[in-house]
Amino acid sequence: AIGWSWQPTAKLQLGLRYTRDTGQESQVRAADVSRVYTTWQLNGSYALTGKLTLTASANGNRNNRSGTSGATVFDAFENNLAYNFGVRWALSRGFVLGCQ
Repeated sequence: AIGWSWQPTAKLQLGLRYTRDTGQESQVRAADVSRVYTTWQLNGSYALTGKLTLTASANGNRNNRSGTSGATVFDAFENNLAYNFGVRWALSRGFVLGCQ
């Protein structure tokens, strides 16, 4: 995994994270499955005031599984994307209310 966080101004924060995982899995039927999981996330926040912050993020997830020769497991591919927008309101130092 690799990540990056950047705060260009006092009110703006940006972040990026990338993860890749490869390897073998053993299934119940004693078949080996080759897998590749890739995940990325881009997020940001902007402080409108001292108590009100806007947030946004985009996430991607790609999974690819393929059976080795002789395996009775079907190949599978998933590609998921998600987008979030939200607002956080800090009522006090210890209590924050948010909505996405």
